[in-house]
Formats: sequence, structure tokens, C-alpha cells
Amino acid sequence: MNVVDDYVFLLAKSFIRKEKKMITDLERTIERELKFEKFILDGIKRADRDLEKYNFDGCWMEKTGSKESVYFLRSRNKDGSKKSVKLGDDYDERVIAFKQKMYNQELKTTIEHNIRILESPNANLKRLRHYDFESIDARMKSSYVDKTGSVIRMPGVIPPSEWVKLPFDKSVPPISGAELKTPDGTRVRSKSEIIIYTILSMYDIPFRYEEDIKVQNEIGQIHTRNADFVIYCKDGTKIILEHFGYIRDARVLDNYIIKLKLYLKNGYVLNDTLFITSDGIDGSFNAQAIMDLVERIILPRVKGI
Repeated sequence: MNVVDDYVFLLAKSFIRKEKKMITDLERTIERELKFEKFILDGIKRADRDLEKYNFDGCWMEKTGSKESVYFLRSRNKDGSKKSVKLGDDYDERVIAFKQKMYNQELKTTIEHNIRILESPNANLKRLRHYDFESIDARMKSSYVDKTGSVIRMPGVIPPSEWVKLPFDKSVPPISGAELKTPDGTRVRSKSEIIIYTILSMYDIPFRYEEDIKVQNEIGQIHTRNADFVIYCKDGTKIILEHFGYIRDARVLDNYIIKLKLYLKNGYVLNDTLFITSDGIDGSFNAQAIMDLVERIILPRVKGI
């Protein structure tokens, strides 16, 4: 081939590589969105079970009054005649519960539609319906729209502020000769982990240090592994940040590889739900790289922006 042919060949090769990357990125986007929407759907189903105690089946709600609204729960008797029960105003527990039920129903319809689109052979992301608060409210009857802020907009999803307060199983890391503590007094394994811990805290990232997680090996056996940092995102998904430290010898490297394989086997994806950091060969640690990772990738997913 001449120079021109070489140039055209390289351009074509570069184009094919970019096309493959775009397809891979799209597939990953679809996979992540599908996982999130199924997560929301499971949360809606759990929330609906909590509302069963109100026995709203076959009922509808109507509002009267212009300034001070009063709600009535309507239904029909066996003979077809109407039955009416006065509930109360916007702040009545049963009124809020009924609005929650209707909000869940509209949200569930939207999510189920999106799941069908995402699972189709040729998923068209443009056909997805928005499931933000305003979009769901706009598709409901005005009398069912919550004006008090009492309806839970993402049922079944634990807010990060509550998640960090929940108890969890935690391993006690082996402590080196030097007493290594973070600014809040947590004992850690290395100076690099002090830096990571401090950066996550500085950015107000909800995380757990050394949480025990269950993973399954190739033959189905369940193992407990302590994850260095487990980060909770707004959509309920979790990111693991593992610090491999200074890899001194082959034995240490082998242990890290075993742990990495277990993560991958259990559905964690590198540079998506699993991030790996390490020290340099001279023991140095790039704190700026951690800050960039937090600002560009982790923080948007934690805050939902």
C-alpha cells in the first residue's frame, strides 16, 4: 500500500474502534438504566405492600372546596350505589396514603414501559418516559397531586443520609505498628486510606469503611470479603473503592487478584461500580487523582446530577 492507502486504512481502523466504543458505551448505559429501573420497580412493590392496610382497592378520591380542601373516599356498594367516607384535608394520613398509592401506580406504569423499551432487541432511548417528580405529577389527576411534600417520590429507595446511619457488619483491619487514624478517629490500615477517607468525608460522600460483603465464587460457595470503601449512590446502587496499597510481592498481588475476580464474578464492573487505587512503587499516593475521581464520577452519581 502507498502512503494514501496507509492513511485511509488507519482512518478506517480508527473509525471502527470509535464505533465499537460507542456501541459498548451505549450497551453499558442501557444496562445501568435497566438495573436502576428494576431497582425502582422493586421499591414500588415493597411500598405498595405497606399501603395494603388502608384497603383502597376499588376506591377513588374526590376533593371538594376551593380554599380549604376536604377529601372523600368514594366506592360502590354491592348493589351499585355509591359509598362515601370523609377523609380530611391535605395533611390527613389517609389522604397522603391514597396520593402515595396513585403516585406509585403512575410511576410503576412509567417504569414498566421503560423496562420493556430497554429489554427490546433494538432499544430506543428516545422512547423512554421521564420519571422525575414533575413528569409523574403532570400525568396524574390534579386531585391526586401532592401539595404538602409528604408523598415519597422514590419509594423503596433509602436516602443516603439514612443509609450511613444503618448498622452494618464490619471487619477490624489489622493495625500496623504506627497508630493510623482519620480526623474523626477511625482506625485505618495506611496513610493512603487516611487520604481517601478524608477526601470522601470532605465531599460529603456517604460511605462505609471495611464493610463485610457477601460474594460467590466460581463453584457457588459464599465468601465474606471486607470492602475498603462502599459508597452509596442516590439511585440505591453501590460503588466499591478498593485501595490495593503498595504491592510488595507476588503473594500480595495474588490476593488482590483473587479479590478482584470475586468482585467481577458478582457483577461489579471496573470503572463503573468498582474502582481500584494503589500506591506508587516508591510509596507515593496521588491524592489529586482521587479528588478527580470523586468530582467527575462519584459525586454526580451520589447526588443524582
